[in-house]
Amino acid sequence: MLKRLSITVFAASAAALAAVGETPQTTEQPGRPEQPAPAVQPVMPPAMFQPVAIDPELVRQSMQARAELDRLNRAVNARKTKLFEENQELQALQEEMRSLQEQIDAILEGDAKLNELKAQQREIAPELPIGGRAFPMAPQKPSPVKPPENQ
Repeated sequence: MLKRLSITVFAASAAALAAVGETPQTTEQPGRPEQPAPAVQPVMPPAMFQPVAIDPELVRQSMQARAELDRLNRAVNARKTKLFEENQELQALQEEMRSLQEQIDAILEGDAKLNELKAQQREIAPELPIGGRAFPMAPQKPSPVKPPENQ
């Protein structure tokens, strides 16, 4: 950033000095005095951050809306959790869904072409950074937790 700014200032200064050093070529006409060249001002890049006026009432309303949204999200998640704990039908459907997902995963793992494509994908980009942390391309099974070794 600083290097880019330095180069820009240097280029602007060099252009200004070159423009001042040149003599303008004008065709003088009789009866017309030569006009002086306008002063050249260095070109500065616009400021990176400019002060912005924020309406305090708008900030307050935004914060209130965010607090209400957070409250509602917590209430929705709590209600879902309670329903899954109490409703036998939901529990049975969830178990069935897990069983079906395991069957789907087994079928996918058995496909040679899919495994070959995933291997090629891992060769090209083994890990992609997402949000500051690495996310593996292929789903990985959790490894067992190893106790720390005493040194």
